[in-house]
Amino acid sequence: MAIKMNVPHRRGGVEANHYVYSTIEGPSFMNEQRAWMSLPGNRSMYLKVHTNNYMKFQLDNGTTRFFGKPFSFYAGISSPHNFKYLSTRVGLRHISKTDHVDFRLKLATGNKSEFSIAARTLYKLGKFRIGEVAMLDIYSMVLNHFNALVGYKVDDKVDLFFRAEHTQHRRSNP
Repeated sequence: MAIKMNVPHRRGGVEANHYVYSTIEGPSFMNEQRAWMSLPGNRSMYLKVHTNNYMKFQLDNGTTRFFGKPFSFYAGISSPHNFKYLSTRVGLRHISKTDHVDFRLKLATGNKSEFSIAARTLYKLGKFRIGEVAMLDIYSMVLNHFNALVGYKVDDKVDLFFRAEHTQHRRSNP
């Protein structure tokens, strides 16, 4: 069961989500708060905090045009509340009416050390959506995350999606 509250504003917004899960051990609870706001120069800031010991902060530098196409640069950090594990990301994103392409470098420290590059694409073909996400761990040269998505927009209120996901095939290249 989920209880959601969303307070949008033209310059930002706040969202609070409260979840109750039924497990074999009994009920489990999670709260998630999100806040975002517009900054001068078409920039934006995003913050997400989970009660299950996770937080994320991201800055988007706004839209810049290269070769006539809109691009946006962003950077972010995420960590558990005790900062024992820190993940830093920088990325470049292109969004248009027909496609969305996002490339990201991620450097993680602590007991989950990782240096990876990720690519995400989403193409719109009429009412259909086709996309993929792939993440390559540069340290081990292993594709450790991949998913494919196919979607169909039924109407303005209903979208249907099928996603096949494959993660953690192996942690090292033999």
